[in-house]
Amino acid sequence: MLKYRIIVTGRVQGIGYRYFVVNAAKKYCITGWVRNLLSEQVEALAEGEEADINDFLEYIKTKHPYALVKNVTCSKSEIKKPEFSDFRVNF
Repeated sequence: MLKYRIIVTGRVQGIGYRYFVVNAAKKYCITGWVRNLLSEQVEALAEGEEADINDFLEYIKTKHPYALVKNVTCSKSEIKKPEFSDFRVNF
């Protein structure tokens, strides 16, 4: 099981992107959270199996109808068990 810290850059605020990420996480059985950053970026912490996280990342990069994702950066680490039981928006 892996934990990813994800930073999404582009037009991703003010368009419902965080809630889109929550729904994508549920679709791919990912736990964690998502939040806006002051720098007009979105940050997420995602936990799950590598294949599920890869599918989740591809989905959040390309499937939102109004987002213009310019860049996604990730850092990953292995974990023994998930820290979270669901995926939610943090404020």
